[in-house]
Amino acid sequence: MIFKRNNQFNYVDSMKVTIIFILFLVIANSIEAQHMVGISQLKGQSSWYICSAKNTDFIAYNLTVLPNNIDSTPNFGNFAPGWPLQINGPPGVIVITTNSTEMMDYLNPDGIVAWYYANFSCIDEPVTSCIKTTDNRLSNNTVQCLGVTNPNSKTVTCQIDVNFNVPTGTADIINNSTNSDNSNTINSNSIATINIPIISLTYFIIILWTFIFIYIEGNF
Repeated sequence: MIFKRNNQFNYVDSMKVTIIFILFLVIANSIEAQHMVGISQLKGQSSWYICSAKNTDFIAYNLTVLPNNIDSTPNFGNFAPGWPLQINGPPGVIVITTNSTEMMDYLNPDGIVAWYYANFSCIDEPVTSCIKTTDNRLSNNTVQCLGVTNPNSKTVTCQIDVNFNVPTGTADIINNSTNSDNSNTINSNSIATINIPIISLTYFIIILWTFIFIYIEGNF
């Protein structure tokens, strides 16, 4: 004869499982929100930007200009007027990486100067592709941002893959305070914001928790 306990899954047990589930969900979002992929359409003389969800000293991205008949990704990044750049060169975009404070200076249409990471930006002329990564970690651990400006009069569509997660093995710290002739003397009351997309890992954890809950209910 097999003896099976008939203890009911009580309120305390349910609360424990729920708390564990919430912790997993928070961890999943904090990890996945640092790596974002999407498509953005920039109108002429406008800018797009996205920032890390928390402090980081790493950034890697891959930007490619696409045909304009491709739909953009909803709620991917933020748009701003930016500086009215008019740069001679082939059709393309200007890509800039910097911290959140300097990004707000750069996005201020009345701005004059802004610091940026020269080694990790494509700013000398408009480009149709820009791939950069901080092989070593940046010297400042703060909210980092990626900005894209369309200096053309027509709309430009870009596919952007940006990762702010620090990979394993990037222990060396480098100083990337190099900049153009621009400085940082702009007054701006703006605050950098991000739009974190719904992520597949979140759905996975929700489904996993549901199965765990059903299993516990059926066995106790």
